[in-house]
Amino acid sequence: MSELPKSDLPILLLGSLGAIHSLSRLQKMAFLSDMELFKGAEYSDWKPHYYGPFSDDLEKDIEHYALAGLIGIEDALHPPSCEPVSLHYLTLAGRSKFDSICEDNMWEIAEIQKRLARYQFHNSNARLMAYVYRNYEDYTTGGAIKGSVAS
Repeated sequence: MSELPKSDLPILLLGSLGAIHSLSRLQKMAFLSDMELFKGAEYSDWKPHYYGPFSDDLEKDIEHYALAGLIGIEDALHPPSCEPVSLHYLTLAGRSKFDSICEDNMWEIAEIQKRLARYQFHNSNARLMAYVYRNYEDYTTGGAIKGSVAS
């Protein structure tokens, strides 16, 4: 049996924002939520990675929630580019879990929506990358695309 998740942050993100395209985008949104809302209290293992900040613990939590049937992950083609991406979303059981933690997290949900909704859609990925690379340089030293991200 796999370890219990460290955090409900993946559930909070997907419940607050809806489906998120790509694990990379989900990682960055979780990173920004953790750093800016939770002051690093959710995950302590953030490190520079190929496309910016990455947490192994977050990835394990997403996998755990997927195996438990709370998070769905599907391969999808995202218009207009028809680029292959993974689509992460809450299942009905995941939505029920989100509903059960809503009351204790209303401020966090509102802040996630306020701060991250503009980065939810696929065509906003450049803005998300630029924000992370500009404001969290220590977590982008391993980034393969660091020189190509617009400020």
